[in-house]
Parts: sequence; C-alpha cells; structure tokens
Amino acid sequence: MSRRQDGNAGAGDEHEPRGTNTDQGIEDLVSQNERLQAEAQASRRKLADAEDRLQWSAKKLRLALLAGDTGMWEWDTATNQLTGSERAWTILGVPAGTQLGYGAFLASVDPADRRVAAGSMQDAVQGHRDFDVKLRYAPPDGTRKWIAWRGQGVDEKAKPPARVLGTVRDVTERKRMLEVLQQAETLDSMGRLASGVAHDFNNMLGPIVGYSDLLVSLLKDPQLKSFAEIILHSAHRAADLTSRLLGVARKGKQSTAPVDIHELIEDVARLLELGIDRRIAVLKVLEAPSAVVLGNQTLLYNALLNLAVNARDAMPEGGTLTFTTKRVELGADASGESGSDVAPGEYLQVSVKDSGVGMTPDAASRAFEPFFTTKERGTGMGLAQVQTTVRNHGGTISVQTRPGDGSTFTLLLPLPPESTGVAVEARAPSAPHKLPARVLVIDDDDAVRSVMADMLEAAGYRVRVCQDGRGAVGLLAREPDAFDLAILDIVMPGLTARETLRELRRVNPKLVVLISSGCGPQGEAQELLALGAVGFVQKPFGAVELVHQVQMALGASATQRV
Repeated sequence: MSRRQDGNAGAGDEHEPRGTNTDQGIEDLVSQNERLQAEAQASRRKLADAEDRLQWSAKKLRLALLAGDTGMWEWDTATNQLTGSERAWTILGVPAGTQLGYGAFLASVDPADRRVAAGSMQDAVQGHRDFDVKLRYAPPDGTRKWIAWRGQGVDEKAKPPARVLGTVRDVTERKRMLEVLQQAETLDSMGRLASGVAHDFNNMLGPIVGYSDLLVSLLKDPQLKSFAEIILHSAHRAADLTSRLLGVARKGKQSTAPVDIHELIEDVARLLELGIDRRIAVLKVLEAPSAVVLGNQTLLYNALLNLAVNARDAMPEGGTLTFTTKRVELGADASGESGSDVAPGEYLQVSVKDSGVGMTPDAASRAFEPFFTTKERGTGMGLAQVQTTVRNHGGTISVQTRPGDGSTFTLLLPLPPESTGVAVEARAPSAPHKLPARVLVIDDDDAVRSVMADMLEAAGYRVRVCQDGRGAVGLLAREPDAFDLAILDIVMPGLTARETLRELRRVNPKLVVLISSGCGPQGEAQELLALGAVGFVQKPFGAVELVHQVQMALGASATQRV
C-alpha cells in the first residue's frame, strides 16, 4: 500500500514537470512568433522605406536628367543592342522605344570620331573603365550635332562585363558657344598683338610708300618708273594686310552716318562688271523699301565687296551672283545664326548668293575664323573682317552652303527708328586752303618725318618738323603764329598726344591739328578728335592722300571761321 502510494506519488511527481515544460514551450513559440512577426513588420517597414527612398532617388535622377537634358542608354554586349530612355533616343535621332544596333550607332558617328567611340566602349567592357568623350554625330534624321557620350561597364562579376551603362547629352549649342568664345579670345589676342606692332610696322612702311609714290610721279624712264610702281604696289599690299588685322580686332566706336546699302550694292556691282568674268551674271533683287542704316560707309562697302569677290572666286566656270535685300522684323527670341545675339526690331536683310562650288560643313563652320581659307593664296582675313564689321554695326551674318550647290551669305543690319525718314547727307566739298600754308610735322620716327616733309613740300607747303610733343610746344610758344596746321602722331615719347594737343591749342587756339597713326581711327584717336583735332590720316599714306587730308582740314577750318 505504501509502495503504491509512493508509486502514485512518484508518478504524480514525474507528470507535473512535463506539463510545465509544454506550457513553457508554447509560451516560447508564441514569443518567438511575436518576435518574428515584429521583425517581419520591421523588415516590411524597412523595405517600404527602402522602396520610398528608391522611388525618391529615381525621381531625383529623372529630375537631374531632365535638368541636364540627359538621356540614359545601356549596351547589352550579348545581343549587341543599345536600349535607352526617350530623351536618349531623341538625341540619337531614332524612334523612342526601339533597339539600336551597336553597329548602327557607330555608323552614325562621324568617321573622324568613330575610333574614339569604339575604343571607349571596348575599354569599358574590358577594364570596367568609365569614359566621357565628345563625338560628332549624324543620325538618320539628317541633322548634325555634337554629343557627350559617357558610360562604364557595370557587371562587376562578369569578366569582361556583359553590359555598359551610360548617358548621352546634346552639346551642339555648348560647342558652338565655346567656339564663339574661343574666336572672341583669338580676336582679342590678335587685337592686342596687332595694336602693338601695327604702329611700328606702318611707320616702317610709311617711307616706302611715300618715297615710291614720289618716284612714280617724278621718274620719266619707263623701266625705272615700273620698278617704283612695283615697290609701291607691294608696300600697299603689306599695309592692306595690317589694316585687315586691325579691322578684325577693331574695338571702340566707329564713325557713323546714314548709309544707303542699295547705293553700295550698285557701286560694288559696277566695280565687278569692270573686271569680272563675262560668264558670271550679276543680278540685283532690291526689295527693301528703305535700305538706309546707320554705320560706317567704308567698312560696309568693303564688307559687301569682300563677299562679292568671294562669290566670284567660287565660280571659276561662271554662274550667277545675286544681291538681295528685304526688310525683316525679329522678335524677342531672335538670335543670329553666326553666334551673335541680336536685339528684336526692324532689320535690313542683305543676301549675297552665288551658284558656285559651295563649301563642306567643316569649311562652313570655320568660314569666319581668322586665318582660315580654302584659297591657295588667300589670307583668311576677309570673312573674319566682314563678320567683325557686321557685329560692330549691331548685326549678324550667317552662311548657308553645300558642296556643289553654291553659298548664300546673309547679313542682318539694324534699321534706325523711322528709317524711311533718314536721308543720306551729301557733304559739300571744302574749299582748298590758299598756298603756301605752313605745316608742322610732329613724329618721333626720323624717316616718317622726312617723307612727310618731302611730300608736302613737293605740293607747295612750307614744312618744319619736331621729333616729340615737348619740342613742338616749345617751338609754338616761341612762334605762336608760325603755323596753320600741325600733323600730330598719336604714339610718341615724352608728352602724350593728348597733352601735346591741349598745349598746342592753348598756345594757339586757331591751330588746325590733324592726327596720324598706324593703329586706326579708334580708341585714343577718337578721344583726340573729341578734343578738337579736325581729321585723321592713316599710316602709311601716299602723297595724294596726305595732301588731300591737309587740304580738307584747312578747308574745313576756313569754312568754320567764315
């Protein structure tokens, strides 16, 4: 009995712990399940947060791509196909949503850049390297552009990677603006260089031009006279090249007056007809009701003549040269195709068209670049000077051309307000001054002083010379009424030209002062004219030009005194 009880008691003792373990196990399972559910919920929250961040990152990426006008592309090396975003396909000129074969893409890259494009893509595949190249691109839609092509191999586990991922941007406008900026910097550097050497170079040319001009007028022997004419012609060509350099880089205000472009076209056409190939027909379609602009007549005439001569040279077998004018109105979003923004308003459009050989796209893109030329003996300065002239007049110039289909150069020149009421004023000829007038030549170059004195004395003037402003002021202080006119060089040691002019006018307010320089009538020359100088003579000059300028200055002074 006692054993049964003990046995029952033992059985009871064994059963009680088993029940406790089961409950504990259930509690552990419940706790573990709750923990797993909490972890799962936390994981779902983290996943949701990650998805939100991923979506936000994707939105930011899309916004960044839109802001940068950038398209995404991917190259699958297994299928050799390119896929891309809608913007990428727009830039590449293929329908959105389609696949583009890698070979077709390379075929649209300019041959000059094709090796760079293929090499960059292969480097990305072979070495996981990133690349960023600029390519000239001609898609099937017929456009030509510059693209920024960037990418990197992205399958790190594959050797080599099976995919290359990248971006593409249309940088045509950026390249154009950079080219315009580089051209502007080139012109600025050229201006500094030209201004620095032009004065000395033209001083050296002065005696050559002056004395060869005198020899041509004095020599009787035909052979010797022809030698002098050759020297004079060569010196004028050298002076013309310097003038072109200065013209391309010219800054500052030009002297302006109403100019009738129709009259200039008529003058150019008449000049061409005297020496142009008879197989070239010159046509004029002058439709603009008013062709009067405010500008510099000489510079505009030279620009039109330059374009006409280029057109003539482009038609060695004959053809048609056509001048066209019409009035156009540009809106607020108008921009010159040649890189110069133009203000909205009324413009005179002048076109010079030829039916000649035309230009390649590369030559057309460089047409206005200084020193670039397709002619065997060209200087490359003509069109650059034309562009500078047009821009200095607030206008713009562009060219449309194709090989074998001729070229059309189009100028836009701003019309002045109420342009129909602007008339070109005719200048009455000035009465020549009675000889013998007394002239003081002020120049620091011995040869220039000598040739100027000889040319003026040969024309009947009485001449004295000074090598600097201080000497001229001292001479005039001793003899205040000894001279009718002084010719003052702009660049001299000691007293500046401005100081010299003021002192000369202080001693003798009636003294007529002409200024001379090899650097052109800008900058300091304009300041001297504003201070009372009556005219400007550009070095180098011949006897006829010098005497004419002196007569005009003395005649204008006599007219003002009357």
